[in-house]
Amino acid sequence: MVAVTTIAYNTDLSVYTGERMARIDKYYNPNLRWEMLRMINIGVDFGLFNNRITGSVEYYTKKGVTYLVRRL
Repeated sequence: MVAVTTIAYNTDLSVYTGERMARIDKYYNPNLRWEMLRMINIGVDFGLFNNRITGSVEYYTKKGVTYLVRRL
C-alpha cells in the first residue's frame, strides 16, 4: 500500500517499438491513513539527603488506536 501511485520502468524492450516500457508499479490506496497512537508518559525525579541520593521513576506506554490491517 502506498499513498501515491508509482511508475517503474521495465528493463525489457518492447517487441513492437524496441523502446523501454513504463508500467504502474504500485497503486494508490485511498483508504491509507496515518496510524493513530495513544501514548502515556509519566515520570518523577527525586532527591534524598540534600540530593546525595537521586533517582527517577518513569512509566511509559504506547498503544496503536488504528491499524493498517484489520485485526482478526
